[in-house]
Amino acid sequence: MPEGVRSGTPQGEWRVPRDNYGILTTHSDAAARAQAAQTRKRLDGTELVLGGRSLRELRAQARAELVRGAQEFAAQGTCGCPGIDASAPVIATGHQPELFHPGVWAKNFAAHSLARCTGTPAWNLIVDNDLQGRNAILVPAGTRDEPLLSEIPFNTPAPPRPWEESSIAAPELLSSFGERMREAMARWNIEPFGADLWPSAIGVEPRSLVQTFVTLRRRAEESWSVRNVELPLSRLCSSEVFRHFAAEILVGADRFRACHNAALVAYRREHHIRSETHPVAALQGVGGAIEVPFWVWRAGESQRGRLSVCWHGTDRVEFLRGPESLGTEPVSPAGAAEAVTTLLSRLDREGWKVRTRALSTTLFARLVLSDLFIHGIGGAKYDQVTDELFRRFFGIEPPPFMVLTATLRLPLGELFPSQPRDAHRTRWIQNDQVWNPERYLPEPAQTEALARKRPLIDLQKTDAAARAELRDLRKTWRDEIEAEVAGSRQRAREIDRQLLANRRLTNRDFAWPLHPRASLDRLWETLAAALRSG
Repeated sequence: MPEGVRSGTPQGEWRVPRDNYGILTTHSDAAARAQAAQTRKRLDGTELVLGGRSLRELRAQARAELVRGAQEFAAQGTCGCPGIDASAPVIATGHQPELFHPGVWAKNFAAHSLARCTGTPAWNLIVDNDLQGRNAILVPAGTRDEPLLSEIPFNTPAPPRPWEESSIAAPELLSSFGERMREAMARWNIEPFGADLWPSAIGVEPRSLVQTFVTLRRRAEESWSVRNVELPLSRLCSSEVFRHFAAEILVGADRFRACHNAALVAYRREHHIRSETHPVAALQGVGGAIEVPFWVWRAGESQRGRLSVCWHGTDRVEFLRGPESLGTEPVSPAGAAEAVTTLLSRLDREGWKVRTRALSTTLFARLVLSDLFIHGIGGAKYDQVTDELFRRFFGIEPPPFMVLTATLRLPLGELFPSQPRDAHRTRWIQNDQVWNPERYLPEPAQTEALARKRPLIDLQKTDAAARAELRDLRKTWRDEIEAEVAGSRQRAREIDRQLLANRRLTNRDFAWPLHPRASLDRLWETLAAALRSG
């Protein structure tokens, strides 16, 4: 197995690879494909009902809606949509449409590798309902001796908003982004791979940041013959299949809330977590309104609200965003699920957007959309809560997921020799020079000082005069080793400088477009070897 590769890693050992070109994967190609086939057979054979429809029926319909949505999205110019065999197992992954680091991007390449032998492409869910953070990417600046971190903006600064609501406020910044990447990396003698692709990504008139970044990534992936099917989560959340999935939770909102919060308590207890918001906050209930795991906002708004549902007896259902009523629907003889799906459809027509939150995203993806979902480490950790929700709320064993990530660092130069243990040792010496300065005196002064100190150590607990004498002696001896103390301070500063430089030089979070093609080639070769040999 290649150096730095950890394949078949059990849950308790999910750690970001420390080595450059390191891979972490829980499955090999063969194991992942077998897992997908088993999961498909099990889920398609279950008697589970969601929102009045059988899971088997919804999963079949989901495949049709996935295909239709992907074709419509591809028609917007984000690259073509490869042919899809709806009968083959679905391998899927997903992430926000940002310019992420290569460790995240590795999931797309792994998904392609796994799906290639099934005869149909893998799926990539573009999580465009999540918040967009900075309108810039981080880049290395300064020099190798004193590296700094800087930013290259691609848009004007703005408060966080859902990616699907983001707009291009500064076309000139977006247009020049590729050249500014190239200029920033020139000082490091790096030709950023993304800079060459940038003109084809922005096109003549880019319509959105999501479209631009997805197009850039797709152009890059196609240069390695990777062709996954792309679909924004926002489109899926407007589908009939999603409405039935959401209806199951909304109809059983009180029980779902109890299961959700109990799963959180169990997770926090197991992992010794005190925070009430990690990995997610508990769902609340105020009066008759019960919070459910969905966001809601009106098209064009930048702030997401938490969706709540209120059941007025058995006659009427109401959706709320905080105290604001979004609409009501009478419960007909067709049942509560029909009322919920009708109200969801009406809100969609009126411009309201109901979207998944973190846990409901992967509940939907793993239960309805896919047969094997590929997570990074972060998503895999919070999906341990999702696993418990499968058991508590849906009454089934959770479909297994795959965990995969990688580490790729920019070639910014040789690292400094200092190690964290050097800093620890230097701090210990500095502290020792304060309390035991006699140890640093030259001979024979050291032996004489130790002889004077020993009896005072025994007496200082009960004798104030001994304590005072010992204090005065320490001050005298410290004055005598001032040169050694100054040397320790200088060594500590130099070690800290080197460690800070190393942290910046080895930062794995730099966006993938900044990396040279040769480094990415080697990473994908290492990934392929890890998946074959796991």
